[in-house]
Amino acid sequence: MTEYRYPATIQEALNTLVEASGKARLIAGGTDLMPDMRDGKITPDILVDITRIPGMKTITIGEDAVTVGAAVTFADLKNHTRLTIRLHALQDAARSVGAGAIQNAATWVGNLIQAMPAADGAIIALALEGEIQLWDQNGDRWLPVEDLFLGPGRSAVDPTSQLI
Repeated sequence: MTEYRYPATIQEALNTLVEASGKARLIAGGTDLMPDMRDGKITPDILVDITRIPGMKTITIGEDAVTVGAAVTFADLKNHTRLTIRLHALQDAARSVGAGAIQNAATWVGNLIQAMPAADGAIIALALEGEIQLWDQNGDRWLPVEDLFLGPGRSAVDPTSQLI
Protein backbone atom coordinates (compact mmCIF):
# COMPACT_ATOMS: atom_id res chain seq x y z
CA MET A 1 0.00 0.00 0.00
CA THR A 2 1.25 3.47 -0.89
CA GLU A 3 1.56 5.98 1.94
CA TYR A 4 0.28 9.51 1.26
CA ARG A 5 1.94 12.54 2.88
CA TYR A 6 1.22 16.28 2.90
CA PRO A 7 4.42 18.22 3.63
CA ALA A 8 4.05 21.79 4.86
CA THR A 9 7.26 23.08 3.25
CA ILE A 10 9.50 22.48 0.26
CA GLN A 11 12.25 21.25 2.57
CA GLU A 12 9.93 18.76 4.22
CA ALA A 13 8.93 17.43 0.78
CA LEU A 14 12.59 17.11 -0.25
CA ASN A 15 13.48 15.39 3.02
CA THR A 16 10.75 12.84 2.43
CA LEU A 17 12.04 12.16 -1.09
CA VAL A 18 15.62 11.70 0.13
CA GLU A 19 14.62 9.51 3.10
CA ALA A 20 12.60 7.26 0.77
CA SER A 21 15.71 6.55 -1.36
CA GLY A 22 13.96 6.67 -4.73
CA LYS A 23 10.70 5.10 -3.55
CA ALA A 24 8.70 8.34 -3.21
CA ARG A 25 7.12 10.55 -5.86
CA LEU A 26 5.70 14.03 -5.78
CA ILE A 27 2.07 14.49 -6.71
CA ALA A 28 -0.03 17.57 -7.43
CA GLY A 29 -2.43 16.69 -10.24
CA GLY A 30 -1.49 13.06 -10.79
CA THR A 31 -2.87 12.81 -14.33
CA ASP A 32 0.32 11.11 -15.55
CA LEU A 33 1.52 9.61 -12.27
CA MET A 34 -1.63 7.68 -11.42
CA PRO A 35 -1.90 5.88 -14.78
CA ASP A 36 1.81 5.01 -14.56
CA MET A 37 1.21 3.53 -11.11
CA ARG A 38 -1.87 1.62 -12.29
CA ASP A 39 0.15 0.19 -15.19
CA GLY A 40 2.99 -0.81 -12.87
CA LYS A 41 5.54 1.49 -14.56
CA ILE A 42 6.36 3.00 -11.17
CA THR A 43 5.63 1.68 -7.70
CA PRO A 44 6.32 4.35 -5.09
CA ASP A 45 6.03 3.55 -1.40
CA ILE A 46 5.15 7.18 -0.65
CA LEU A 47 3.25 9.88 -2.55
CA VAL A 48 4.27 13.38 -1.47
CA ASP A 49 1.39 15.77 -2.13
CA ILE A 50 2.75 19.30 -2.62
CA THR A 51 -0.61 21.05 -2.95
CA ARG A 52 -0.59 22.33 0.65
CA ILE A 53 2.87 23.91 0.48
CA PRO A 54 2.51 27.71 0.45
CA GLY A 55 2.94 29.17 -3.03
CA MET A 56 2.51 25.92 -4.95
CA LYS A 57 -1.02 26.82 -6.08
CA THR A 58 -0.24 30.50 -6.64
CA ILE A 59 0.02 32.59 -9.80
CA THR A 60 1.91 35.82 -9.18
CA ILE A 61 2.00 38.58 -11.77
CA GLY A 62 4.95 40.91 -11.29
CA GLU A 63 6.42 43.78 -13.26
CA ASP A 64 8.76 41.62 -15.35
CA ALA A 65 7.61 38.06 -14.78
CA VAL A 66 4.72 35.77 -14.06
CA THR A 67 5.42 33.04 -11.51
CA VAL A 68 3.37 29.87 -11.57
CA GLY A 69 3.46 27.41 -8.66
CA ALA A 70 4.04 23.73 -9.32
CA ALA A 71 0.50 22.75 -8.29
CA VAL A 72 -1.27 25.29 -10.53
CA THR A 73 -3.63 23.46 -12.87
CA PHE A 74 -4.41 24.27 -16.47
CA ALA A 75 -7.90 25.31 -15.29
CA ASP A 76 -6.29 27.77 -12.86
CA LEU A 77 -4.30 29.23 -15.74
CA LYS A 78 -7.18 29.50 -18.19
CA ASN A 79 -9.47 31.09 -15.58
CA HIS A 80 -7.03 33.60 -14.10
CA THR A 81 -8.46 37.01 -15.00
CA ARG A 82 -5.21 39.00 -14.86
CA LEU A 83 -3.34 36.57 -17.13
CA THR A 84 -5.53 37.74 -20.00
CA ILE A 85 -3.70 41.06 -19.92
CA ARG A 86 -0.15 39.73 -19.53
CA LEU A 87 -0.03 36.22 -21.00
CA HIS A 88 -3.07 35.39 -23.07
CA ALA A 89 -0.97 32.85 -25.01
CA LEU A 90 -0.52 30.85 -21.82
CA GLN A 91 -4.26 30.87 -21.28
CA ASP A 92 -4.83 29.76 -24.87
CA ALA A 93 -2.41 26.86 -24.34
CA ALA A 94 -4.16 25.93 -21.07
CA ARG A 95 -7.51 25.80 -22.89
CA SER A 96 -6.11 23.40 -25.48
CA VAL A 97 -5.04 20.73 -22.97
CA GLY A 98 -7.42 17.77 -22.95
CA ALA A 99 -10.98 17.96 -21.70
CA GLY A 100 -12.24 20.00 -18.75
CA ALA A 101 -11.67 17.16 -16.28
CA ILE A 102 -8.00 16.94 -17.28
CA GLN A 103 -7.60 20.73 -17.11
CA ASN A 104 -9.03 20.68 -13.57
CA ALA A 105 -6.40 18.19 -12.36
CA ALA A 106 -3.34 18.42 -14.62
CA THR A 107 -0.62 20.88 -13.66
CA TRP A 108 1.53 22.92 -16.00
CA VAL A 109 4.69 21.85 -14.17
CA GLY A 110 3.69 18.19 -14.34
CA ASN A 111 3.24 18.64 -18.07
CA LEU A 112 6.75 20.07 -18.32
CA ILE A 113 8.31 17.26 -16.30
CA GLN A 114 6.77 14.63 -18.59
CA ALA A 115 8.94 16.08 -21.40
CA MET A 116 6.66 15.03 -24.23
CA PRO A 117 7.43 16.80 -27.52
CA ALA A 118 3.82 17.76 -28.27
CA ALA A 119 2.87 18.81 -24.73
CA ASP A 120 0.90 22.06 -24.90
CA GLY A 121 2.45 23.28 -21.65
CA ALA A 122 6.00 22.62 -22.84
CA ILE A 123 5.50 24.34 -26.18
CA ILE A 124 4.22 27.58 -24.63
CA ALA A 125 6.91 27.49 -21.91
CA LEU A 126 9.57 27.28 -24.61
CA ALA A 127 7.95 30.01 -26.69
CA LEU A 128 7.87 32.30 -23.63
CA GLU A 129 11.51 31.47 -22.83
CA GLY A 130 10.34 30.24 -19.43
CA GLU A 131 12.55 29.30 -16.53
CA ILE A 132 12.02 26.87 -13.68
CA GLN A 133 13.20 27.04 -10.10
CA LEU A 134 14.58 23.60 -9.32
CA TRP A 135 14.93 22.54 -5.68
CA ASP A 136 16.95 19.67 -4.26
CA GLN A 137 18.91 19.02 -1.08
CA ASN A 138 21.65 21.41 -2.30
CA GLY A 139 19.24 24.36 -2.47
CA ASP A 140 17.61 25.91 -5.49
CA ARG A 141 18.67 27.18 -8.89
CA TRP A 142 16.97 28.62 -11.95
CA LEU A 143 17.16 26.83 -15.30
CA PRO A 144 15.75 27.59 -18.74
CA VAL A 145 12.79 25.31 -19.53
CA GLU A 146 14.63 24.11 -22.61
CA ASP A 147 17.24 22.49 -20.32
CA LEU A 148 14.57 20.19 -18.87
CA PHE A 149 14.20 18.11 -22.00
CA LEU A 150 16.76 15.36 -22.59
CA GLY A 151 14.65 13.65 -25.24
CA PRO A 152 11.06 12.49 -25.81
CA GLY A 153 9.69 11.56 -22.40
CA ARG A 154 13.07 12.11 -20.74
CA SER A 155 13.35 14.96 -18.25
CA ALA A 156 16.43 16.39 -16.55
CA VAL A 157 14.36 16.57 -13.35
CA ASP A 158 14.76 13.57 -11.04
CA PRO A 159 11.24 13.06 -9.65
CA THR A 160 12.64 11.06 -6.72
CA SER A 161 14.83 13.87 -5.38
CA GLN A 162 13.95 17.20 -7.01
CA LEU A 163 11.02 19.59 -7.00
CA ILE A 164 10.10 22.49 -9.29
